[in-house]
Amino acid sequence: LQAYERLVLFLERMTPNNLVLRCYQAGMTTQLLKDVMIQNIRDEFEHNLAQRLYVSEKTWQIIVLAKEEVLQNVNAVFNDNPEADVAMIAQKIASFENPMVEKAVVNIKNEFNSL
Repeated sequence: LQAYERLVLFLERMTPNNLVLRCYQAGMTTQLLKDVMIQNIRDEFEHNLAQRLYVSEKTWQIIVLAKEEVLQNVNAVFNDNPEADVAMIAQKIASFENPMVEKAVVNIKNEFNSL
């Protein structure tokens, strides 16, 4: 039960809006925001690696894909807007939707309900 809870929490913390709320601070440079966001995603993922023992391989792979999708989207916003100010970058990232994150949450719920 706790593994499913931890993994849903990880995915919720990784949603772009929550990621921006947690990482963005006024006065940051765009490079610092990028570094903090990417490190935050990686740290959260590493913190939850052991949960892999308690979920199916299919669920774990979807979680990994969700993490990669968020990382790709974060990197894309920074790469596509090199001259943008940090507040605009944060706003763009916060507005992203990540279908794989939603798919992973649904998959976790379905797997949990089938126990």
